Amino acid sequence: MVGGAILAGPPDQRHLFDFLLEGERPRRSLADLPSPPDPTDGGATLGWLLQRLEDAGCEAVVVDMTTDEARAVGAYVVRVLVPQLMPLSFAHRARYLAHPRLYDAPRAMGHAVHDESHVNPHPQPFA
Repeated sequence: MVGGAILAGPPDQRHLFDFLLEGERPRRSLADLPSPPDPTDGGATLGWLLQRLEDAGCEAVVVDMTTDEARAVGAYVVRVLVPQLMPLSFAHRARYLAHPRLYDAPRAMGHAVHDESHVNPHPQPFA
């Protein structure tokens, strides 16, 4: 991640952030976004999230990683793997350009779909 930040940090690289800063885009309040019925109930929230993933055609594999010590204080730990989601690599030479979601998601959201040769050539500018 640091490499992308070093590359994109200087003021003359501001254009790398045009996708965030330029053009018309709808504004939404966080309150308008879907949320679980009871965000304080971790089990219900996990179920709600898994249902949303299923509704989107995604398979989710959930593994309970909770230790005895965590469970004793009411904390739970899960690891969730969703193969259909788009992986992110901060190694610029190891990008997932053949992943179907890279092309299906923009189409589903009404955006232009670019072929592999026209996908953003710059490393992730976030750190």
